[in-house]
Parts: sequence; C-alpha cells; structure tokens
Amino acid sequence: MQVKQYPTKVFIFLLLVFVSSWHAVFAKAMAGSLAVFEWQNRMILVNTSDVAGRQTVENLFKLHEDALDERHIVWFIVHSEGVVSNYPGNISTSLLGEIKAILSTTPSNNLVLIGKDGGVKSRGNGLSIETIFEQIDQMPMRQYEMKMQNNY
Repeated sequence: MQVKQYPTKVFIFLLLVFVSSWHAVFAKAMAGSLAVFEWQNRMILVNTSDVAGRQTVENLFKLHEDALDERHIVWFIVHSEGVVSNYPGNISTSLLGEIKAILSTTPSNNLVLIGKDGGVKSRGNGLSIETIFEQIDQMPMRQYEMKMQNNY
C-alpha cells in the first residue's frame, strides 16, 4: 500500500509561505538598512539644514503623493532635528546612519535618487519633482511598470 505524502507537502509549502511573509513584514517594520528597500522601492534622500526647508520639501512630497506612490518611492528628509519620511515603519539608527553616509559623500548635493536596484541614479541640488519623475520614467524598470499598468 502506498502512503500519500500530499498533506505533508501542503503543510511544508504553507509553512514556507507563512515564514517568508512574516519575514517580509518584520523586515519592513524594522528597516535597519537601505537593502530592505531594494527591488521594492525607489528612494529619494534629501538633506536640509533647517525646519523651514524640511517643511517645504515635505509639503511638496505630500502634494505629489499619488505620483510618488505610483513610482514606488520612499522618501527620507534628513534635517537638524532628525528625519521624516513616508515610510510607515520604524527608522532605525543604523538606517539613518546609512542615509546620512550617502548624503555626506557629496556634501554640495542635498538630494540623492536611488533606484530599485539600490544604485545611485542621480545627485543634485534643489528639488524639481518633475525632473525626478522624468528621470524615473526613463528607467527601464519603470518603463516595464508603466507598460504593465496599461495592460490592465
């Protein structure tokens, strides 16, 4: 008589799905590194020295919230009092340190755009959200995303 192993395989599959989804949720809740965002999000890192600058940039991002969401952008604004972001999870000190390190590599630039692959796509001064969107929309991965959106 042959014993079916189907229930065991289903159990193992479900266990793997549960563990991988739990890991993804936990990693997002406690982002300790920019690597957590790779292949999921693009990032805009902004460094501003004063609260007024932070508020200006934050208001601009909130004004374009839908377009930022559509492009899977997580933004971080580093300022004299800390950091603000649209990231819903906790920002660890190691993540903040990593962001500050990237921003400090070229202190004359106060903005860094990072692609989904984790690579720095541009650095610059000033914030032109339209230019950032144009730059992102030219990226091959974004072209694919737009094509997939148009097919549905």
